[in-house]
Amino acid sequence: MQVLSQLWSWCCCFLCNKHPHQAWPSVIDVYEEGRRVMGRSNPNLGILLPGAPEDRRFRALFGTSAQVVVDAWKLMEVNGLLPDAPQLCHFLWALAFMCTYPKNDKALSELLCKKDPKTINKHMWPFIRAVFELVDYVVS
Repeated sequence: MQVLSQLWSWCCCFLCNKHPHQAWPSVIDVYEEGRRVMGRSNPNLGILLPGAPEDRRFRALFGTSAQVVVDAWKLMEVNGLLPDAPQLCHFLWALAFMCTYPKNDKALSELLCKKDPKTINKHMWPFIRAVFELVDYVVS
């Protein structure tokens, strides 16, 4: 999580000027996918300002802000660290796991809308490894 905190201070302008992106998620995309991962049935997002209820809910489960998630995704893509066929929900599963570190697979499944624990583990560990590999790019 320390790596993700440091991403906030990293200037994404460098990335935008030097590396053309193809399908980087936006902050809105991250909030919407986070809402789906949380299992919230209301299709409308609340106010998306820092410290607003929507932001606090997001940070409580995923341990970081939506902007940091976008920045981490960009860094993983630019440095070739994204897993094969990456999906934003799988990255959010990994962040939720790292933030809450559930006691067992059943607790993990309950946390992530009763998804199959084997499926969760299959998709989240490549992202956890990718976040670990970001250390070489953001920590001096």
